[in-house]
Amino acid sequence: MAALALYDAQGSLLAWDGTHRGKVPEAVQRGERRQSYRDLPLFGYLYLTSRGPDGSVAVAAYLLRAALPEGLGAD
Repeated sequence: MAALALYDAQGSLLAWDGTHRGKVPEAVQRGERRQSYRDLPLFGYLYLTSRGPDGSVAVAAYLLRAALPEGLGAD
């Protein structure tokens, strides 16, 4: 796992732990889908979300692919 996040019902970040390259997609922050994958030129992340009874959204981000130049390895 690369990062864990908790967003409130409006999508504002409440808590964060870990490392994530780039912005977490807004649809993920809002918990619109339980699973989603975002593949960008340098990184590919799988996101798993769970919505709380108060509308908050917990997100787990998994780094599945990193295409960094040699010597710049991903964490």
